[in-house]
Amino acid sequence: MPAVPSAVVDPDAPLFDSLGLSAATLEAVHRAGYSQPTPVQAGLIPRAITGIDVLGQARTGTGKTAAFVLPILERMAVEPAGKPGVRALIMVPTRELAVQVRDEFEKLAHGSGVHCVAVYGGKPIKSQIDKLARHPQVVVGTPGRVLDHMSRGTLDFRALEIVTLDEADRMLDIGFRPDIEKILRRCPDSRQTLLLSATVPPPVAKLATRYMRDPEILDFSSRDIAVETIEQYYFTVDPTRKFELLQKLLEREQPRQAIVFAAPSGEPTRSTRSLPGGPVASRKATKLTWPASMAISPKG
Repeated sequence: MPAVPSAVVDPDAPLFDSLGLSAATLEAVHRAGYSQPTPVQAGLIPRAITGIDVLGQARTGTGKTAAFVLPILERMAVEPAGKPGVRALIMVPTRELAVQVRDEFEKLAHGSGVHCVAVYGGKPIKSQIDKLARHPQVVVGTPGRVLDHMSRGTLDFRALEIVTLDEADRMLDIGFRPDIEKILRRCPDSRQTLLLSATVPPPVAKLATRYMRDPEILDFSSRDIAVETIEQYYFTVDPTRKFELLQKLLEREQPRQAIVFAAPSGEPTRSTRSLPGGPVASRKATKLTWPASMAISPKG
């Protein structure tokens, strides 16, 4: 899975201690090694812990996962459960993100007694059913698998207090809107809803209007198209020397991962046979198209 860029921390941002979190949650934050909140965390956490619905526009790599995980932990630390069952549901577009969010949750919830289970397709459902039978307080999963468990009766949301939609724009792009709406319609009306999305196109705005209660909108998106964690360079080179330049750049930069965009011809197959990775790199390159340029990911 591609590395997620590190969240950018503002040196002038407030400390976690000033966000209104309880001593128990602050202890979890410090234990996890977090020293200072990112702008997304500093903006979203104080609003979310008040119980209001929040729509936050923020891209990946801004620390948004902790921004919704901490309010969930705070709710469970200061408010005892009204009845047994799942108290928080987090929906994500992919199983990779489900695992990532679960791991982040367990890191922050360590020692609290709050347990999180990830449910997603592509894995045997029996093991997930067994984990859900242990009554976790938090479930993170892809909409399709969440709906599957609901239809089987292995997921019950009568005790649900918080729903988080992470990367909502991606979920709608993938086609999860019908599943998401079926799930939300079966969640308690009294729930709190948090929606995080890199963009807020009309379908996302419509979803928020229909299923959120007067959400407060927080925009943490950058107005720059380029991501600050990527350095960009270009080289003017004779067409006959492009592959030679590519080899030298790879040797110099030693990137962990690289993408080469090539013309729709036989050249990618021919040239990449000489690159590290052999036939695998060659097969991947032939699937890509390109004008006369090449893109190489940064190290790390």
